[in-house]
Amino acid sequence: MNARRSENSHELLLSEHKQHEIEEILLMFEIMQIDLQDLEKSIYPRYKEAVINIPVQRADVNKHSQKLKTALDKQGETLHTEIDSIIQGMKSDIDDMDAQHKAAIDKQEDAIKHTITEMTQVILDLKRLLDIKDVCLVSDELWICGYNEDIMRLYNLQGKLLRFVQTKSGNRPRDIAVTQNRDLVYTDPEDRSVNVVRGTKKMALCA
Repeated sequence: MNARRSENSHELLLSEHKQHEIEEILLMFEIMQIDLQDLEKSIYPRYKEAVINIPVQRADVNKHSQKLKTALDKQGETLHTEIDSIIQGMKSDIDDMDAQHKAAIDKQEDAIKHTITEMTQVILDLKRLLDIKDVCLVSDELWICGYNEDIMRLYNLQGKLLRFVQTKSGNRPRDIAVTQNRDLVYTDPEDRSVNVVRGTKKMALCA
């Protein structure tokens, strides 16, 4: 009797243990079912969506990079334009300075050439003065005529040529003189004439 009770008690314990294991297994399956549903309905779709969005993200990155490159290109063009403008302005300034310097050099050259011309004329005049054969001093001016020349020249005392007169006949004049009216008088030994120069007129007084 006691043995049968012991067996029944043992079987009851085993039955309760199995029941407990079954319940744990069922609970585990229930949890797994919940996890599966969560994976299928929530986590997996999010990852799928994330995978789908990766090409979009790549495209966005490429688009953004291209925008940056385009902006840099435009900025580069703007900088190049500004630099070209600055360089062109500097070139224009150099051209202006070049023109000014050349103008100053040309002016200096003209002045030097003019001075050389004046000096050459002074040298010639001085040589004529040293080679004069006939001279007539009138106040602060003098008439002179060089050797074997048919031209009489009027100088001031500073050596500046004021005017010149060629003889009417083309012969060398002699005996140069000036009247009180400051008319030039000279003789022409070749045609034996006495001539007077009044202004621009040449007249033979006697022949």
